[in-house]
Amino acid sequence: MKRDSEVLRERARRLAQPLPEAAHSDSFYEVLEFTLGQGTYCLETSFLVDVHPLETITPLPGTPDFVVGLMAIRGKIVCVLDLKRWLGLPVQGLGDHPKVILLKDGAMEFGISADFVGGICHIARQHILPLPPSLSSLGTLARGLSKDHGVLLDAKALLTDPRITVNQGDS
Repeated sequence: MKRDSEVLRERARRLAQPLPEAAHSDSFYEVLEFTLGQGTYCLETSFLVDVHPLETITPLPGTPDFVVGLMAIRGKIVCVLDLKRWLGLPVQGLGDHPKVILLKDGAMEFGISADFVGGICHIARQHILPLPPSLSSLGTLARGLSKDHGVLLDAKALLTDPRITVNQGDS
């Protein structure tokens, strides 16, 4: 029991260390890296709520094909979107351990499916390159390309994209 508390105390001490100066700088993006099919993507962590295993999904009839369905996460019902379909990427089955990445900005919150979630890292803004012509279909939903971390998606653009808003109009 004493050994366990020592291990926990050591972990707490390491986690309590301040972030490197680069992590505080406006010259870096802090991102969550993940894969979709054969591609690597990342999103800014400022819009990240949580990551969960992709479990039971309830389909939503009458929605666009990129809407996977609804999933209960910690007592909350969340809409899950398939970024492969949304972004026009080749659609393959999900990976062995699919995840749902929860994003939120203001009142808008939803999950996106990912085949694999790698972790959080920092990318220097100066290392973000323009998208090559082969990825131009991503348009305003991507900020650019990182040599080491793949496509940097624009989480704010995803969260405010008009295609995800249900507009019932006047009935």
